[in-house]
Order: sequence, then structure tokens, then C-alpha cells
Amino acid sequence: MHFLFPPGFTNTEIKPPYEHDFLLPYTNARHVEGPFGNFFSQAVVEDQYHIDFQVAFTKEPVTFTIIPDWQSVMLLYIFQGDIVLVHAGGRKQKLEAFACYGAYVPAGHYTVELGEGVHCVVQIQLPRFTLYQLTKYLEIFMLWDLFEEGSHSNALLYITEISNKAADTIKNLLHCRLEDEERVLFQLGRMMDLVLLLAEDLAALNKDSAGALKFSPDDIKAVQDALDLQNGYENTPLNLRELARKVNMHPKKLNAGFRLLKGKTSRTLAHEARIEKAKKLLRETRMPVSEIAYETGYCNSSAFIKAFKRSVGISPSVYRK
Repeated sequence: MHFLFPPGFTNTEIKPPYEHDFLLPYTNARHVEGPFGNFFSQAVVEDQYHIDFQVAFTKEPVTFTIIPDWQSVMLLYIFQGDIVLVHAGGRKQKLEAFACYGAYVPAGHYTVELGEGVHCVVQIQLPRFTLYQLTKYLEIFMLWDLFEEGSHSNALLYITEISNKAADTIKNLLHCRLEDEERVLFQLGRMMDLVLLLAEDLAALNKDSAGALKFSPDDIKAVQDALDLQNGYENTPLNLRELARKVNMHPKKLNAGFRLLKGKTSRTLAHEARIEKAKKLLRETRMPVSEIAYETGYCNSSAFIKAFKRSVGISPSVYRK
């Protein structure tokens, strides 16, 4: 991962042993110094995992650019700081302190704003098989889906507050005093501990005492946004997977949200949206029934006519009259 700072700074590589005890003792560090203050970054690159560690001490706000080395899905732990990610189009997302995020990061340039103070961030790219196991949880699925597709759109999702156990695990993971193969094995073990803690947090956050999915106000808004997208889509209504991706929600949870707000599944709502569009086309145009069938996503006229009659009670031709 590379960092581009504004003019007026020096960029040097430093090696252990370090005068600063917060730096990882077993890998080189990059030190950026400028009018804004000091920025330190370290990378631990192994075959099974990749860790990025950054600490900044800023006397004034600073904006810089991050350039990832490759497409990845990572866990992002914000331990301290006033940090804002600037998305494409200028939309800003403030990152909460002592919070864990899931991130999908394709190739590209990413703008970050740091306020005044101390900032500490740990980014962990887990082993692929471990990441895949976490896709059973709602917050990780969307990131994995983007990763598998090779999407060009980045995503950053809040997962949970960093627990004391998770903080201690990460501290032990980072500041390991073992060397070579022993250090790698130790860090892999601590990552498995971290994944277990994360899985426990995710399971608790997504289920209430009765085992049902929980919906926060933000979740409800996302479900409503999906309904609005479905109702306002000009072409064939979007399927559940497409809708879920657009509102950053797991398809299973989105479908449960539809049931919660509308008492209907995604399939039923999509069917109703198709029929409503067909009724509008029948009323307002002279399009042949065969073209309306195509426009509303049916494979042929016969399937459309049967579906329309089952929903409306009469055939499309009678409805048009």
C-alpha cells in the first residue's frame, strides 16, 4: 500500500530497532514527516495474510491519497483518530473510533482526511478460506460478492465496536516477539482467535433473543431504499441480489426486511412491480402484448398472460379495453 502526501514532506524508510515502542519490532517502517506532523506505516506481508499498520501524529488537518497494491477484502480496525474517507463523487464517510469495519478495496486512488491528534489504524487481510467462512454472516457477504466479481466499486461497512478481547488479541498479534516461521504460526493463531471473536459479535448483532434478525433504523432505511428502487426502476425490476448490492445489505436480510415492512417476499414484490408496469404500458401505449411481456421480464407472451390473469383476474387484452 502506497501513500501520497501533499508537498512539503519527507519520506524515509527506517529499520528496527526503533526508538518508538509502538512500532512493530520485526519489519521496516515508512516515516513521513511534514508541516502536518508525523505518519508511520508498516506492512507485514506473508503468503497466508497481509497486515498494514498506520500511526499518525498530526498538528493540523491533512489530506492524503492511499493507493492499494491489489484488490482485497480486509478488516479495518480504527483504534483512535479523526478519520474521514472521501468516496468517488465527494461523498464523505467519517470512521468511528474503536470500531471494526469490513472493506472491499479494488485498485484505485482513495482520499483520506485526518483531523488534528493521534490516529491508529490496523488493516488485516485474512486468509482466503477464513474470509469465505465469514460470508455466512450478513455484513461480510456483500464484500465477498464484490471481491469475487472483481467490482470496481469500493465498499466500507461498519461491523461492530472493538471489544476489549479483540483489542488485546490484535495487540498480541502485532507485537509478537517470535521470529520467522514461529511468528507466522503465532500470528495465524491470533487471527483465528480474532475471527472467532468477530463471528461471535456478528451473530449477536444480527439476532435477538428469539433468534430473529434485528433491524436498526439504518437497516429499515436501506430496506425502504430498496423498495423505492424496485418501484422506480424503469426497466425490468431488479432481482433480490441486485437490490441487496445497491443498498449494501445481505439478500437474506433484505428479504426479511421486505416481509417486515410489506408482509411480502422479494419475489412477490418483484412480480407485483412487473404487473404494475404491464398495466401502465397497456393503458398508455399500443405496444403489442408480446413486447410488453419482454419489457416486463417474462420469457414469452404465454407466461406473461398467465401471470397477468392470475394477478388481475382478466387477460391483458381485456384490461386494455
